[in-house]
Amino acid sequence: MAEVDAYDFGIYRGEKYAGTKIMRVADFVEFCKTKGVCAHLELKEVFTEEKLDELVAMIIEKGMDENIMINGQNADNLRYLTTKLPSAIMGTWVKEISDSQMGGAFLE
Repeated sequence: MAEVDAYDFGIYRGEKYAGTKIMRVADFVEFCKTKGVCAHLELKEVFTEEKLDELVAMIIEKGMDENIMINGQNADNLRYLTTKLPSAIMGTWVKEISDSQMGGAFLE
C-alpha cells in the first residue's frame, strides 16, 4: 500500500491536480458521511470473512451502517454482509437471475 500512497494520481489530469492521492474506502465513507449522502460500494472480487469483517468494522466505526449500499456479484459475500449490516442496502448487477441461483441471499 505504500506504493499506492506515494503515487500522484492527479498529475495525469494536469498540474492543477498534482499531489492528489487515491481515496481509500474509509476516506470515501467518511466523505459521504460529512456530505450526508449514502455511500455506495461495489465489491469487485470475492472477499474472505476476515476482510469483510474489517469492512463492516470500519463502516460501523464511521456510523454509516444505516446509510450504505453495497453491490457485488458474490452471493456468499452479500449474504454474510447482510447478517453483519442488517440496515444496509445490498444489491447485485445482473440481467436475469432466479431465486435459486441467489440461494436466498435476499429472501427472509
